[in-house]
Amino acid sequence: RDDDRAGRNRSSRRHEGKPERKRDRKSSKESRRRTKMDDSRERQQSEDIRSWLIPNIRVRVVTKKLGSKYFKEKGVVVDVTRGPCATLQLSSGQLLDRVPESYLETALPKVGGNAVILAGKSKLAKGKLLERNSDSGEGIIQIFEDMSVLSLSLDDLAEWVGPLDDDLMS
Repeated sequence: RDDDRAGRNRSSRRHEGKPERKRDRKSSKESRRRTKMDDSRERQQSEDIRSWLIPNIRVRVVTKKLGSKYFKEKGVVVDVTRGPCATLQLSSGQLLDRVPESYLETALPKVGGNAVILAGKSKLAKGKLLERNSDSGEGIIQIFEDMSVLSLSLDDLAEWVGPLDDDLMS
């Protein structure tokens, strides 16, 4: 017993003169909760930044998960929500809500049609598709704003069906 008391006394002596530190469990839990919320917000924002989905582009449904009648059906993105998900107006006139980006692919315009750039330095620039080469996966687009001509991956282009003066109206 004397050894036990001596051990306890030694440990209490070790902390003599030091302010007593109590661990506040509530604040540490709150801190972890805030950190998790911040992380999920950052992840959501980075997903939104990387997303190619924007309103007024034509897309094609590439999965049967929505139903086989929608498979390969084309539609226009009416709205983009978190996730990122889209609200589509199909060519039949029907609306599909909360369609995940992974269920869709961009549809390309015919040569001479309006297109928008979805990635890269010129993201969201609109122009006219001058050429498209499916073998090489490249398309040539002339930007309306400065009349420059760019060669881009077809994956970075989509048919633009919105107004061309959209930037001036904001």
